[in-house]
Amino acid sequence: MLRRAFWGEELPAPRALLLQAYDVSIGLLDRMLENPELLRNRFLQRLLALKPESVLDVGCGAGQILQALGEAGVPAQGLEPAEERVAELRTAGLDVQVGRGESVDLAAESFDWVIFRHVLHHLEHPGLALQRALRIARSGLLLAEPYYDTSIPSHELAKRINRWVLAQDRRLGQIHNPPLEAGDMQALLADASGYELSCETYYYLRDRPLERFVQESAAALQTLAEDDVQRREYEALLGEVEASGHAWGGTLIVQIRKSLD
Repeated sequence: MLRRAFWGEELPAPRALLLQAYDVSIGLLDRMLENPELLRNRFLQRLLALKPESVLDVGCGAGQILQALGEAGVPAQGLEPAEERVAELRTAGLDVQVGRGESVDLAAESFDWVIFRHVLHHLEHPGLALQRALRIARSGLLLAEPYYDTSIPSHELAKRINRWVLAQDRRLGQIHNPPLEAGDMQALLADASGYELSCETYYYLRDRPLERFVQESAAALQTLAEDDVQRREYEALLGEVEASGHAWGGTLIVQIRKSLD
């Protein structure tokens, strides 16, 4: 299954609760939410639809998914590599352990579902992480990576901007690779068997403020000489955004379900 999804389908539980709480229309709610929240809610909708008995969130970030799962009554544990972040999340009442996807060593089938949301492109060895996760999961994996529909000009420009930003992050020593596509994930699991793969792409088209690009580029620009080709590339991209704007990116959601037979 491969399809492009927009709002207008069944409401995810968290979104329905927001509508009740604020007594607003769907369109107004979409305008109220930042793009990262929209994408996170879409992923959470897909996760809750699986009726998970337990979830391991690899690279749980600020813990929003863990918190939502707790509110839904789903036992969940998170993994984060930074001890400081783990301490903060534990203080907030969340079950989080220090760890990375490539090195997690939990018992086989110890969680119903294992999730990676916009995490795989931050890993040095995503294939190893997926293989370990598939062993840990009873039912399967739910994955998400950033997505751009390059048939849409504003998304094509956004993808080129993202590529420039990722290149700067790597130049400054971070692990920040291009987002994985569904075929990349399947290739990383080439040695695995007994699973079914389905995916969807989702985005909500609206302008991304120019200031976001400027802000996320500021630190890298300070390290580039005035005549550096990468600075000239930035200035060219900035000119395109000023002339025509660029859109928020979307998300690719991939479900890898273990076969029952």
